[in-house]
Amino acid sequence: VGAVWLLWFLDYNLSLDYAYDVNYVYSAPLDPRSMEGYGFAVDLGVRYQKAGWDLSLRSEDLLAWIWWEKANVTKAIANNGRRWFDSEGFVHYDPIITGTERKSRVTQRIAPKVSGEATHSWDRVSLTAAADWTRDTVFPRAALGLRRSPAGGWWKLIYDVHYRMGGIQYAWGKGEFAVLADALEPGKIGSAGLQGSLRW
Repeated sequence: VGAVWLLWFLDYNLSLDYAYDVNYVYSAPLDPRSMEGYGFAVDLGVRYQKAGWDLSLRSEDLLAWIWWEKANVTKAIANNGRRWFDSEGFVHYDPIITGTERKSRVTQRIAPKVSGEATHSWDRVSLTAAADWTRDTVFPRAALGLRRSPAGGWWKLIYDVHYRMGGIQYAWGKGEFAVLADALEPGKIGSAGLQGSLRW
């Protein structure tokens, strides 16, 4: 009978240079009220409706920046530091973090979001194809709508292709409400969505 011992020696070296409102690297006292910022955003949109068609294209945060005053900034280097073994032969690491923690001015650029939607409606049936784009990722979705009368609200079966979620939506003249999930059993849900809007 023999035994084989496999030892892995882990070496790492991390470089940190980031501004934050929550520190996920190490515990640090933080007062969110000490952060101040100002900025602006530009949103544009266009909509066309004719002969059963409803087409829309909009952009949110097309041009958007925030200038933060007194933002928390960390510039540091972290590595595994000293490596040592205990009396049972297990390896231990004493991490070393060196650098600076300070308040600084930070410019934050907000990623734009572009959304497009096309719906064709008949008296009691509608079909919708739509997509959102942000950070080089497309989020397509589709919907089938049904209503009991030409003046009634729409019940829609919707499907989010990116998150593989299905759901139901009710839309009426002044608003809409939707619930989506990727599974029916609560214990198996990996992603879910809740959407609501009201217009006046």
